[in-house]
Amino acid sequence: MPKECFGTSHVPLSPAVRAGDFVYISGQVPVDGDRIVVKGGITEQTEQVLQNVKAALALAGCTMD
Repeated sequence: MPKECFGTSHVPLSPAVRAGDFVYISGQVPVDGDRIVVKGGITEQTEQVLQNVKAALALAGCTMD
């Protein structure tokens, strides 16, 4: 099965990988575009993680749908 890797990261992994009909994304943490952990509690951090998941999926042409 062919594998496509999308995006780059400051650690040795790809933010998104497509293998067949599946897209795998790496673990996400609550950091913003400057790689700084967002301030606030669980609500703000969860919102940032979901934005990071959405961005990783977009690299592979996918959405949260």
